[in-house]
Amino acid sequence: MAKYGVMGVAAAADWFDRRVVDGFVNAVGRSGVAIATASDWFDRRVVDGTVNAFSLTTVRSSLSARRRQTGRVQDYTAVIVFGLSIIILLILIWRVVLPALGVP
Repeated sequence: MAKYGVMGVAAAADWFDRRVVDGFVNAVGRSGVAIATASDWFDRRVVDGTVNAFSLTTVRSSLSARRRQTGRVQDYTAVIVFGLSIIILLILIWRVVLPALGVP
C-alpha cells in the first residue's frame, strides 16, 4: 500500500515538474528569444541605419569638399569674399531694412 502512495506522490511531482516548472522555464526562454529578436531588429534597422546614414553623409561631404580644394588662392579668396558679402547683406537687412519696415 505504501508503494502506491509513493508512486502517487512521484506521479504528482512529475506532473508538476513537466507542466508547471518546465512550462514556466519554457515561457521564460521564449520570452528571451522574442526580446532578443526585437533587440536585434532594432539594432540592425535603427541603430545601424542611423550610423550608416551618418557615415554616408560624411563620405559624400568629403568627396564634395575634396573637389573644392583646388590649392588655388584665387578660389579660396572668392569663397571668402562671397561669404563676407552674404554676412554684410544679412546685417544690412537686419539693421536697416527690417527697422525701416517696422519689424522689431
